[in-house]
Amino acid sequence: FGVLNRPRAILLFVQSGGLERVQEEFIYIAETDHVLMKPLPNFAKGPVAGADARPAGYGFGYMHASPSVQTYLDRFAPGTKYQHMQPIGPSPIMISKEMLREVTPDYHNISFKLKRDEQADRRFGWVLEMWGFAIASAKLGHVYSVDRSWQFEGSGYGGGGACRQG
Repeated sequence: FGVLNRPRAILLFVQSGGLERVQEEFIYIAETDHVLMKPLPNFAKGPVAGADARPAGYGFGYMHASPSVQTYLDRFAPGTKYQHMQPIGPSPIMISKEMLREVTPDYHNISFKLKRDEQADRRFGWVLEMWGFAIASAKLGHVYSVDRSWQFEGSGYGGGGACRQG
């Protein structure tokens, strides 16, 4: 699939009033190949917005920022430091409607800017929009509760995650 369909879809969902149609305060975003074996608790912590809010995201072994990422942050999210990046993408996450509304425009715009830049497109490849989300989140100061026990990621780099037991 096109690497930019998710940021565009989420932007259109938010702009069309989709969040207002959801009764819950938190949104769970997953991909079509994520299989739930049992109900998930709400891993997000704290209030729905503000400094104490903690959205939750799955930690990907191949999403760790290094000094080599700083060049792209300087170009596409000035003032953002690679040390503030977390190894998350936009799926799976649990995030409040307010925080999703806040991050979505930057997620969309940064993802498209990365894709249009030949060097960035080559660097981030098929996970480009995941980096777009992680960069947008760091730019806004969103800090996620990162956990690798949500799902099994057997084909992921870094040995994959573990299945939650019990």
